[in-house]
Amino acid sequence: TWGVENYEIDLEANAVMMSACLKLFEYTGNITYYDR
Repeated sequence: TWGVENYEIDLEANAVMMSACLKLFEYTGNITYYDR
């Protein structure tokens, strides 16, 4: 069961990292877009 629980935790962490990276990407993308 430890492996399954660890796998679920990894999935959650990956989802959080993905959303954070997407937000950061959008934020930096807007900055560079308005910089032009």
